[in-house]
Amino acid sequence: MRAIEMVRGIKKLGVEESGADIVEYTLMLVLLGAAAVFVLAMMGGGVSAIFGKLTNYAEAGVDGIR
Repeated sequence: MRAIEMVRGIKKLGVEESGADIVEYTLMLVLLGAAAVFVLAMMGGGVSAIFGKLTNYAEAGVDGIR
């Protein structure tokens, strides 16, 4: 009887796909994160320049108030 139960359990493992969903979502998140890091690395100088300009404008505005 136990052998039959074990065979049924093994067959269920092959049919169930709930674990595959977790793996697929994890892979999608990893790929999305890698793409985000790549894009930010490629835009690194541009983003830095934008924040530099914003800082300059903010400092000029503060100096103008004083």
